[in-house]
Amino acid sequence: MKFLQESGSDQSWETGRIFGMRFDEVEKWIYSIQLDAESPLIEYGIQEVTAKQAELRLVPDSCSVRNQVQVDQMWFLTAEAASRLGISEIQLRRLGLNGRFKDGYHYRDISLPGSELPRYQWHVERCAKALETSRKR
Repeated sequence: MKFLQESGSDQSWETGRIFGMRFDEVEKWIYSIQLDAESPLIEYGIQEVTAKQAELRLVPDSCSVRNQVQVDQMWFLTAEAASRLGISEIQLRRLGLNGRFKDGYHYRDISLPGSELPRYQWHVERCAKALETSRKR
């Protein structure tokens, strides 16, 4: 993971891995990050830092493991799922709310605990099959 470490007017890119997190009512999510060995902070004896969610900035990286380990993805966020199904995002959400799709099978809420808005992923193949069977009736 790459993140932007900001202190005052100084900014520096750091890399590390999240090894823990905790929820705070005021600060929201606070992450514990173990710095990579190449970090200049290691020279000062700093191996771990904590950062509030608002202080982290994920950076797209062409070398990201996420890009290299692309399996046949079946679960997609609402906009992508709707596009693949050929319907609007509003239609997709309505199908979930009116009972055409089942929670946990056709869609799932992946939002973090304590977040106020749901963030849905949709199993496109299962949704497509449900739409096909409803059209045949």
